[in-house]
Amino acid sequence: MYRNSGGTCTEDNSNFETFGVDVMTTELDPSTGNILNLQQFNITTASRGILTPACEAIVGENEFVNGWAFFTRGAGLSIDAENLAYMCASEGEGYVPTETWTNSQDQSCTCTLQYEVSCI
Repeated sequence: MYRNSGGTCTEDNSNFETFGVDVMTTELDPSTGNILNLQQFNITTASRGILTPACEAIVGENEFVNGWAFFTRGAGLSIDAENLAYMCASEGEGYVPTETWTNSQDQSCTCTLQYEVSCI
């Protein structure tokens, strides 16, 4: 699997953002849908903002363009979108605050900062 990735560090009043590409491999438990033995390789392709020493201590070498990181995780649980914390759930999908989408009734929806779905 691969995906575009990004992150923002706000430690010590920083506004530093990184953008990159993740390449991942994992196994799925067919009986539960849980992720097993995730391995992830991230390469930073761009960055912007002010990097504070506090942020640099958190992200290590991954904050630099062409910097990279490798992560492993033993297991991750599969959950229904309705059980997500700090996200909105609508029609079996999860959304983050301020994200917008069109639902199956062709309504324009937004995830509010209070983690509520608002559709008009």
